[in-house]
Amino acid sequence: MVKKAKQDPSLRLLYEDREVADLRYDLDRQEFHLVYSAHWTWNADFVLSPHLPLSGEFSSENTRKFLENLLPEGEALKTLARTLKISPSNIYALLAAIGRDTTGAFSFSVNGEKVETSFRPLPIEELEQRIRERASKPISIWDGKPRLSLAGVQEKLAVTLLKDGQYGFGEGKLASTHILKFGRKGQHLILNEYFCMKLAERVGLSVAHVELIRLGERVLQVERFDREWKLPHRVARIHILDACQMLDAPPEFKYQRIIPVGPNKNDYLGPIDVTNLSALCRQCAVPAKAQLQLLRWILFNLIIGNTDNHGKNISYIVTRKGYEIAPAYDLVNVSMYEDFHQELAFKIGDTFVLDDVKAFQLVEMSEQMGLAPRFVATHLRKICQETLKHIDSIHIEELSDDERDFMDKLRNNIQDRAERFLAQSSLINSIASKVR
Repeated sequence: MVKKAKQDPSLRLLYEDREVADLRYDLDRQEFHLVYSAHWTWNADFVLSPHLPLSGEFSSENTRKFLENLLPEGEALKTLARTLKISPSNIYALLAAIGRDTTGAFSFSVNGEKVETSFRPLPIEELEQRIRERASKPISIWDGKPRLSLAGVQEKLAVTLLKDGQYGFGEGKLASTHILKFGRKGQHLILNEYFCMKLAERVGLSVAHVELIRLGERVLQVERFDREWKLPHRVARIHILDACQMLDAPPEFKYQRIIPVGPNKNDYLGPIDVTNLSALCRQCAVPAKAQLQLLRWILFNLIIGNTDNHGKNISYIVTRKGYEIAPAYDLVNVSMYEDFHQELAFKIGDTFVLDDVKAFQLVEMSEQMGLAPRFVATHLRKICQETLKHIDSIHIEELSDDERDFMDKLRNNIQDRAERFLAQSSLINSIASKVR
């Protein structure tokens, strides 16, 4: 039994300079209690999530799941927790440590302390050195303070990039504007993601802006769509929620198949599926637009072999008018890596196997999404045609022989799948008529 403290610890949630809520943690019961401020309740721009309403009841578990989805995952979380000497399950302590610049609009302040606006310059030489040393010196810790506040498992660093091109860490009215993502030797993951993101852009999907830069090694620089420069010395924060938060699911349920192995793996399926993702579109400000974005995102991921399009890799921008699907991000051809788990993040029709997705499965998917098979066939054909049209138009300079070989294999892999799905698109209507 934990000895009762004089007062349970609390964090204050802030949106810019406005107090949103107090987050208290009951040490005895190990429960979170979120209480909106009276001012925010009456003058709110938006709620934290659909499951944390301004009026009405919600549980500690609803709050916990919302908060868990703000934290890093996997090895990134373990490294951060180990460095700070905090248990990976201690959500409160982790948020207290990294909550000044989380994903989305809100920041977390300990004891209501106001965060002063500051900018810690990050010279290129220092940044390059830390990138070189990241295997032995966690890149998430700078000046004795944690700088990693991004959900996900890939090694990355959030930075503020000033208009003059200077990197640094911004706080207060400043915030991180870009994410630097780092690769692992031999995987060429950075090249893979850059190519798939640029291909998606040329195919016509709305995507986060990415660049390949050199910081001692090749780094993927991603512009944050939940940040926007408003003044020379102010970065506005935009509220976003990922699908796990929208569906009140913990991050460990980001894949539909909760237990991925064993004889009972099909008996335990979570909420991340095409039916529920489609239902979220009906909550968006323009449902038809959102449904089309979702469909095109699903189809493009199938074509590029991205089996990792899970519930934390699709997000929704929260506005006064409602929800909008955010630009696509983390687009990677996972099928290029034999040692990666190849199961689809969620079922397409009746299968979790990418190579088994054919016209029949796409007809089933269209029914689950409430879409006409003809509509799905039309957009599949268009995306395949645009993919084949643009696949040779993306060029990357200064490739080594090994990198050039990988890029050739990547293009061929996607081209072969685009041609296969193009053939399947012409079968969808006839199969749909037979099913009826």
